[in-house]
Amino acid sequence: MKSESYVRTGMNSQDEFVSRNSKKLMDTNNHLNLYISFSSIISIASSAGFKMSDSLDELFKRVLSAKIFINRDLLRPDYIPDELPHREKQILRLAETLTPILKGSRPSNVFIYGMTGTGKTAVTKYVLNRLSIEGKKKGIPLCIAYINCRHDDTNYRVLADLCEAINAKVPFTGLSTSELFRRFVKALDSSDRNMFVVLD
Repeated sequence: MKSESYVRTGMNSQDEFVSRNSKKLMDTNNHLNLYISFSSIISIASSAGFKMSDSLDELFKRVLSAKIFINRDLLRPDYIPDELPHREKQILRLAETLTPILKGSRPSNVFIYGMTGTGKTAVTKYVLNRLSIEGKKKGIPLCIAYINCRHDDTNYRVLADLCEAINAKVPFTGLSTSELFRRFVKALDSSDRNMFVVLD
């Protein structure tokens, strides 16, 4: 399928030639043969006068002039809108629990549960973002670490990400979990910042 996409964006005078060969590529089940055959097509097409720079220029122009998306970021799974409709009650409840941090008090831990896609992550990020903005206004530095535990699925990786969030340098591997935790606590104490940790 990649070869078909390449053909459509990359060839003008050689469309028929590459289309005929790309069909052969899609019929094969051997990835190595697919790679070698595709490389051969590129080589032959180049010798026939095909210029990659011209096709890329054409692609860039088409993408930059496209009017389908005003803002592609709105479609990203991690995008947080300025307003979250129908979650006002949950936003206020979570904010009420976490806001004491702005007075120098330690807020309670929070456990949020619910069905997939109901807005747990979005509400959490929304509230923490607003708290961070308010903290800057009041001169209260807040550090927010969001950990996706599906990607970072070991204690070591979670602690390493927390260290990275406060600019503490630790090796990718090689330390015990207890030593990594000790370095994280030491770095956090010396940073003079309050930290929110989200384990998702």
